[in-house]
Amino acid sequence: MSRRSWIKVILGSGLLIFILLVVISVINVPSDFRGPNDTGASRLRGIANACWIWAEKNDGQMPDHVGRLLLAGLSPKLLVTRRTSVTQLLVMTRELEKLAATDFDAFAKIVDEHCDIIYLGKGTKNSSDATVLVAFEKPNHMPYGINMAFGDVHVDYVSYKQARQILEEANAYREKHSLSAIDIDAVLKNASVKQTP
Repeated sequence: MSRRSWIKVILGSGLLIFILLVVISVINVPSDFRGPNDTGASRLRGIANACWIWAEKNDGQMPDHVGRLLLAGLSPKLLVTRRTSVTQLLVMTRELEKLAATDFDAFAKIVDEHCDIIYLGKGTKNSSDATVLVAFEKPNHMPYGINMAFGDVHVDYVSYKQARQILEEANAYREKHSLSAIDIDAVLKNASVKQTP
């Protein structure tokens, strides 16, 4: 085996091990230590970390869909972030893996049905920019706000008013980089806005 092949094997193993460590750390946090938004924040942080690692292996290019991360070993549990979620957890099967290999778009649609996040990384490069929005929770009747993940892998819990402002800034960034705009009104239409306690 050539030196280059060994490097690829080591990097591939490192990616899988890191993703597994992220999943284990997120799942093993005792519920007593989680605030009302910590589960969603931890899972979004896990997704943002996995995106960063994916990009490091793919010339800085972020994955075009979170389904790519599932195929690389990310746990489907990380896609269900809402505290009041009724989203059914995706079970990765050999049939789904075969579908992903032959028709990724069909696989991506199935993943989207089992996902509580909106992912914005398609067409972007990894960035340590704390203002670049990578992913966020679907509002779906969350009472006060949502978690949002950024390019430097930090996650903020924001009110819906703040979320609208961040999404407007994200649209300005996306327009500058010739990416499709986020339909902010459609995204926030299911938000159940209450006054922050």
